Amino acid sequence: MDREIKVLDKISFSINHGEKVAIVGPSGCGKSTILNLISNLIKPSSGDIVTNGDVGYMFQRDYLLAWRSVYKNITLGLEIKGKISKEKKKQIIELLKKYDLYEFKDRYPHELSGGMRQRVALIRTLVMEPEILLLDEPFSSLDAQSKLLVNEDVYKIVSKEEKTVILVTHDISEAIAFCDKIIVLTDRPARIKKVHEISFDDLENRTPMKR
Repeated sequence: MDREIKVLDKISFSINHGEKVAIVGPSGCGKSTILNLISNLIKPSSGDIVTNGDVGYMFQRDYLLAWRSVYKNITLGLEIKGKISKEKKKQIIELLKKYDLYEFKDRYPHELSGGMRQRVALIRTLVMEPEILLLDEPFSSLDAQSKLLVNEDVYKIVSKEEKTVILVTHDISEAIAFCDKIIVLTDRPARIKKVHEISFDDLENRTPMKR
């Protein structure tokens, strides 16, 4: 008989609207589990999770469908929920133009760079208009140079769209570059070890991204 494994232990935190928060900690400590709980993909065994608004989830892989064009990949969620409208189509075109993907709207995923694929995946999430954006190591599959460029791209996008962001990452420099607050977890069963607020001085000296 399988023994139940306790992953999280009395985790409690709050996030303000528009904040960008990173969750870091040892491998297997439950970082992605927290995102799965917030997105309601799994249910907590105890306690409550309260969110104010819809949640969008961007996974480690972009999960673009190879047989659908960039435009059709972006509309997938809207099609599933029956929310395709003239206004939404207009919004998609505006986002494609804003983030330098319009000329690639009829291309297929294999024709795009890794960074472009991640931007398509992000736009696909944003058109669903979530209030809270969950990012589960979305840059981990990229090489170092692409990672820096996409990190900056995504930061600019979520800042312009004024989204609340929770980022799971193993990369401390990425957390500092991207977020306003860092929640550090212990090993499993995870507790919150420390919460670091990124100060104004930190913002001025952030690398690799400049704001």
